[in-house]
Amino acid sequence: MSSPAIATTPPLPAPAKPRRRRWLRVMLVVLALAILGPLTFYAYSEYASRRALEDAEAAAAMDLPRWRLAELQEDRKKFADHENSALHIIAVARKGKGVYVSGVPKYNEIFDNLPPTAQLNDQQMRIIRGELDKIVEPLVEARKLKDMPGGRFPITISDDFIATLIPDHQSARQLGDWLSFDARLRSQDEEYAEAIDSCRACLNAGRAAADDPFVITLLIRIAIGEVAIESLERVVAQAADTGDVTYDAALKEMQSLLELEAKECNLATTIRGERAGYSHLFENIRSGKIKPAFLRTMGIGGNDGTLNPISAWWLNNVPTALLKYYPEYLQHMNAVVEAAKLPRSERASKLGELEMARVKSGNLVMQLLSPYVSKVSQTETRHQVRLRAGAAGMASERYRLKHGNWPASLEALVKEGWLAEVPVDPLDDQPMRFRVTPEGIVIYSIGFDRQDNGGIINLNRMQEADVDIGFRLWSPAMRRQAPRPVVAVDDLKN
Repeated sequence: MSSPAIATTPPLPAPAKPRRRRWLRVMLVVLALAILGPLTFYAYSEYASRRALEDAEAAAAMDLPRWRLAELQEDRKKFADHENSALHIIAVARKGKGVYVSGVPKYNEIFDNLPPTAQLNDQQMRIIRGELDKIVEPLVEARKLKDMPGGRFPITISDDFIATLIPDHQSARQLGDWLSFDARLRSQDEEYAEAIDSCRACLNAGRAAADDPFVITLLIRIAIGEVAIESLERVVAQAADTGDVTYDAALKEMQSLLELEAKECNLATTIRGERAGYSHLFENIRSGKIKPAFLRTMGIGGNDGTLNPISAWWLNNVPTALLKYYPEYLQHMNAVVEAAKLPRSERASKLGELEMARVKSGNLVMQLLSPYVSKVSQTETRHQVRLRAGAAGMASERYRLKHGNWPASLEALVKEGWLAEVPVDPLDDQPMRFRVTPEGIVIYSIGFDRQDNGGIINLNRMQEADVDIGFRLWSPAMRRQAPRPVVAVDDLKN
């Protein structure tokens, strides 16, 4: 007999998981990604920026092991106070009553187009004497700079470097103005050795700005140096043959100083200073010394230079937002330093390439803080020509005083010991040109058009085409020509 069938109950389905738990899990994952993603990106950006910075700093150290600003400042030559021309300049300028001979009314109309060979007219002498008579004692002190070839202005570097004040450098320009006109007046009075000494003092006034870490101070140094060389050319153009041995001694001292300045005045030192200065800035941004308020001076923010609160908070609390630009900037400045170390005949094209790359880059810091070095390089190259040609000019004048005629060539000056070597034209690395003219001689560079124009010199157009750059000396018969007519008083009132 069979067993009765047993009824079975189908299993109950598993209860469904609440849908809200699944959404909660999804939301947690999304939230984790939203937090971890930016944190991961931030961490990677910090790592990449740090590695790029280490590479850039290593490259800077390859150029100069002690390349940072504090190290550069520490390694500069030290001067005792009594030897420091900068401190002397500051003290003398305070007594100067604001005198600038070149700042008198209608100066350009009265003094422009005055050839070095033409004597001063009564009007010009009256103006110069009138201004210098206001500073008799300070001028005596200013002349002492002839024996003070080195100095260092006291500078307090600001945390941002950019706002560093350098007001005392303008005092050097003021004394350079006095001394250049003192040289003109003394040569007019046939005090030629004293006039050369005033030119030497003027050049030393510019040298007080040596090795400061700013492009602007290099330009101040060059500007004062150009005033000294232009005055020197005029002094020699006025000098009659008196047989005064002190004149030859003064020429020799001037030649030595010009040669020294040609060796020490260079672009690479200045660019290293700028590189170190902005490293100082970004170290202070990294440490928190520099706050967003400073960034307005860098043009970050709106067109009016302001930062909205969100941007200010972001830059203040996420320094990578700004610091990420710095390693590329530092590498750019390393490249600029290397270009500045090239022979001057080669560096112009390289600096031009670097400036084009800077303009095209999307790097905010590069675009805002990199100096326009190609123009500065051109100015420094022109000044190098004038220094080298001026030194050779002093040797040529000394040769003439001894032999009664001009040297046949610069090589002849080297052969007889008047020059240590023939100066090199920085624009093509060839020996500097020497030409005898109907008026005298000219020692010159081919200029920025890279063409020999026969020694045509125009001090107002030195960076243009169709002219050369150099230093001129006139034969005795061409010196101390008649003065130019005075400018009519009615013309001065217009």
